[in-house]
Amino acid sequence: MKNIFKREDFPKDAEYMMSLVDGLRNEYLDYHTNVLDKDPSKVRLVGEDTYLGSVEHLLDTPGTWKSISIRYQHDDMKTEMDEETKKHFPTAVKLTDYYGDDTPISNYSSIEAGTVIHRHTGIENRTGEFIRVHIPLIIPKGDLFFEAAGEVVTWDDIWAFNNQKVHSAWNNTNERRVVYIIDIRRTRLGIPPGIPYDAMRDEVTVTPFIYKGKFA
Repeated sequence: MKNIFKREDFPKDAEYMMSLVDGLRNEYLDYHTNVLDKDPSKVRLVGEDTYLGSVEHLLDTPGTWKSISIRYQHDDMKTEMDEETKKHFPTAVKLTDYYGDDTPISNYSSIEAGTVIHRHTGIENRTGEFIRVHIPLIIPKGDLFFEAAGEVVTWDDIWAFNNQKVHSAWNNTNERRVVYIIDIRRTRLGIPPGIPYDAMRDEVTVTPFIYKGKFA
């Protein structure tokens, strides 16, 4: 089963989403202070949630993987950004509303300099109905990449992946990496439906991967 989907796999939607990059990036930067400071200790954030609880064990440095969620729906948990805060992110709201009920998760996602997110699988897509799209916004140069089931990709363009598969990310640079993440129903993008996680459990959990970069 395919792990990573490139622009050519969903060309019209990819073009639409990439047309929103400037708005998404500018609204993110307008909402933060010193977010591009290369010294992480000087970065001050406003209104940003830290991934806590069950995912902190995935991080070498707790609190270095953060998100600002426009929408998050999983099982019985359904949350939306409050209307006052939404006013700061009109482009993100526009994107989320465009896909409507076909997108349960829509958020900014950042990983700080010197962060490792260890291998894990996405709990929100156990049915296999969705793929997770990454829209690149602030991408430092250097030792920075993402891996899904042993396949490596960088953020030089938009891409999506099957987050049922085991995956990890590394940011061995001096700057913060920011992308916009949106889960979209596969059929909305013209991509064949996936299969339930339980039917592919062995495949997603045993895929080997050995990183040979600066973190090794």
